[in-house]
Amino acid sequence: MKLPMRVFTKGIMNYLTKIGVGAASCCCLSACGGAFRGDVRFTEADIASLHLDSTQVLPAIDSAVVRVNLNPFLGNREFDFGSLVNSMRLIPLETNDNSLVANIYKVLLTDKYIYIHDDFKRGGLIIFTADGKFVRRISHGGGPGELYRLYDIDFDRENQYLLAYQHPYLMYYTPDGQYLRQKKLPFGFYNFCAIPGGYAFKTMDGYGNEHLGTKKDYTLLVTDTTFRLKQAALPSPRLVGFGGYHYLYKTSEVQVTAKFCDTVYTYKPLRGELEAAYALDYSDKKLPYSYCLDTNSNKFMDAITQNDYYYFVGEYLENNTHQVFFLRNDYRNQRTVIYRDKRTGEMTGGSNANFDKNVIPPIAFPTAVYGDCFVSLHYPNPNDSCLQASPLLSAEEKRALLQLQEDDNPVLVSFALKTIKDDE
Repeated sequence: MKLPMRVFTKGIMNYLTKIGVGAASCCCLSACGGAFRGDVRFTEADIASLHLDSTQVLPAIDSAVVRVNLNPFLGNREFDFGSLVNSMRLIPLETNDNSLVANIYKVLLTDKYIYIHDDFKRGGLIIFTADGKFVRRISHGGGPGELYRLYDIDFDRENQYLLAYQHPYLMYYTPDGQYLRQKKLPFGFYNFCAIPGGYAFKTMDGYGNEHLGTKKDYTLLVTDTTFRLKQAALPSPRLVGFGGYHYLYKTSEVQVTAKFCDTVYTYKPLRGELEAAYALDYSDKKLPYSYCLDTNSNKFMDAITQNDYYYFVGEYLENNTHQVFFLRNDYRNQRTVIYRDKRTGEMTGGSNANFDKNVIPPIAFPTAVYGDCFVSLHYPNPNDSCLQASPLLSAEEKRALLQLQEDDNPVLVSFALKTIKDDE
């Protein structure tokens, strides 16, 4: 299984189109900037509600950072992904006139529901039950509870709220999508997640938050439930506007990434601490950082398309047992995926995943996590008939596959991994 670069680039262009950035300039403008710059003014009351004078500048503890050597996995490298899969579950998403899913940006799973943020009318939210039955799509529009320009979603497990970010408001819904209320946010950001007693927000490069004064260049903001700014961390220079999808990943803690920053941070909400957890090393073919500074976008594009460079745009996943790192290489028109066993530190990966198509579908590049499992998207096709022989699928799952058509909604594939053995 090889995931060409054009698949990921198409998703980025669709996202930038969604937030109002033209395709011709999609790689040269900041995605987050298009999300909130210039369309909302923050009042003196908004700014006062932040309590900036009492905001703590949070340093990153780097005493226990783990170096992750990705150099052995670069190039056109094949790896045996099939032998890594321990178990698998298919969740076909019900297809009807109301449940059609457009290009998917984010998938969230809970014990009862599946939430999908897609590009329906420049940003939509659709809800399925945990077994894939359609519940509702949140109405599109400007009325109470309706969505017209959605940027991110999360689920607040502590308070059982479905949350949707529609600048400048955070929208609150019941788990099954019934609208409750909305609150105006006193700053702009790119991603968010609910944490005990508040929220964590990820901004990009200080754009749009000049009213934060000395805190405007900090890209990790932590607030209480009233959006009082408690902590600010990770200052960033102005970088070339070439964004990924997400920079916050939530397990029991919060993993924080950033474009062109090769460190994965962990924020510990209960202790209010930020730790530099993992430093990615792919120095053999790393894009020089000087190209990433926001000085000459054409120079940046020439560098990544005309040289065999790898770079990290914040794509990362972590479940209870494993981590997944993603690197991009535009010169080779490909992505590289590396799996790491959290218990042993052993890794495997590459740009081409080998597997038996009679056992598993092409799922080596996951898009979400749930518990001990990663979750990939699989689009129905005639080759799925081969999976009737799979020992990992139940008879019910095999029957469901046979009933799917090529234009049906995607299937979510939840899979758990075995312990990774030493990769020669």
